[in-house]
Amino acid sequence: GRARARGGEAPRRRMARVVASVSRVVCRPRVSSSASSRPRVVVVSRCVDQPPHLDDAPHLRPKPLATAATPLALDASLTRSILLVGDGDLSFSLALARRAPNARITATTYETYDAIVRDWGGDGSIRELRALPNVEDVLHSVDATRLHTRASPLHELDALHDGTSSGANDDRKRWDRVLFMFPHIAGKGKISKNRDLLRGFFQSVGAVLAPFGVVEVALVAGQGGTPADGVHLREFGNTWMASEQAASGGFVLCATEPFDAVAWSKRGYKPTGHWRGLTSGARAFVARDGVVHAFARSGEMPPTHASCPHPVTHRRAFSIWIDERNGGFREDELARVVECAVSPGVHVASLTRMEPTDWTCPRTGRTSRTYVLELTSLTSAWDGAAATEEQFRVRRAVEANEVPGAELR
Repeated sequence: GRARARGGEAPRRRMARVVASVSRVVCRPRVSSSASSRPRVVVVSRCVDQPPHLDDAPHLRPKPLATAATPLALDASLTRSILLVGDGDLSFSLALARRAPNARITATTYETYDAIVRDWGGDGSIRELRALPNVEDVLHSVDATRLHTRASPLHELDALHDGTSSGANDDRKRWDRVLFMFPHIAGKGKISKNRDLLRGFFQSVGAVLAPFGVVEVALVAGQGGTPADGVHLREFGNTWMASEQAASGGFVLCATEPFDAVAWSKRGYKPTGHWRGLTSGARAFVARDGVVHAFARSGEMPPTHASCPHPVTHRRAFSIWIDERNGGFREDELARVVECAVSPGVHVASLTRMEPTDWTCPRTGRTSRTYVLELTSLTSAWDGAAATEEQFRVRRAVEANEVPGAELR
């Protein structure tokens, strides 16, 4: 919402406080028109929620991406390699391996073998997995945030014989799909800790993902922070901000699908976790209404899912001195410069004047105006840091006197 200054503050101090406040705002997915209720002067406003050709022709919208959201989406003839990380009792890995007998499965756990048997009751799943011909490995003590390190047990797997390495000097095995199903730190941790878990995972998983591979992360309803959460949708700042964490590793959200908990349960999956702490024993959690989020590297998104279905906007502000005498400053020229300044793939959703619009310096008589940018991207790894970079690109363009009658404050 708008920042309100306390009465009696000097105009300069009030303006500085408002600008600093807006510069830090992280926006939510563009799911409502609540922003239109704010009094403002709109310079540029566009809808960027979907590529234009999809809005004009709904029949061209892509079919669901074949993910682990539902067993029916997995073709029995599937031959791609799949790595599962952080599987607690390995019941999902076992259900997946049974459903896709021609896929090459590597199942891993974060805990040691002894802990999986003692605390999770996973000894039966381990035996059955190792007996299946399509299961290549069952590994333990695999940290999903350290997949890129030589200390990871995954690094010991030989990729030279199966052709999955990415180059002549890289013997690291890579997978076509990497699945992280319902990650959560042990205990009822703060949202920030689970965000850190996701961020660490995305910053690491690229080292073991094959070119044009897809990463799938299943989250409990309300955690992901996209409209796919449906009735469980929360304020974006009260979620794990999955797309933001993915962007830190260079990944873009390319699809979301409802997790079919009933269908997977029939195939033996038991949603279990230590959400009350490791000492309290394993307990079931509610996977119903969960959402599977599919991510791909920027520039490697599947052709049928080549843009983010739920783009997030970020708001950033900048202030300029304006001189409108003799037709000097024009907002249409400012809008043109802003459009040219942002990086390819970044969209200017709106450019608006801050309210109250202008402030006059009592000492010099110069007029200052603050503008708010709403920026988003459908195809690039997009988070608050990327938005700040774009803000400074715009500032540099104004500073270079590319806008007649405007000077950066």
